[in-house]
Amino acid sequence: TRLVSDWSSDVCSSDLHEIEPGSDHRIPALPGHRNDELGQLVGDINTLLEATQLTLEGERRLRQYVESVERRFRLIFEQASCGIVLLDGHGKILLSNNAFPRILGVDNDSVAQSNFIHLFDDASQVRQMLLHATIEQTPISEDLKLSGTRAGSSRWLHALFSSVRSESGELLVECILDRKSTR
Repeated sequence: TRLVSDWSSDVCSSDLHEIEPGSDHRIPALPGHRNDELGQLVGDINTLLEATQLTLEGERRLRQYVESVERRFRLIFEQASCGIVLLDGHGKILLSNNAFPRILGVDNDSVAQSNFIHLFDDASQVRQMLLHATIEQTPISEDLKLSGTRAGSSRWLHALFSSVRSESGELLVECILDRKSTR
């Protein structure tokens, strides 16, 4: 037992405490104890250190991959030529890309303070489409006339509504909009 306490004291105070989680450092085998309980304990500790290293490396690779995918999707979202809008079930604009206000011909602040439904001439039609997307959970598309006119002519957008679940489980609606020629 004296040997075990001397060894554990030395290992715990030096080798084991200096090993960083995820590093490739291991506890050296004890001379003359490879096949006894001390040798087995050192082997088990090193196996746990190896598993920890592999787990942390895997998590690091996965995080880098997810960050890369997020950057690509953000680029798609930001650079899309069609308007992309994330709405709650009541038509409140939660998020939109840069193309959305450009298609509407307004600034970003105007969009952020707007209710999506009221941007269109037939608010009840838009409300029905939102309801359909959330209740039926199937995409629905339609040509929608924007409120007001520009240079004396009507402006139309083609809108595609579909439902998505947020991370918290909340049902949201995404809408993809593109310009339509004047009817």
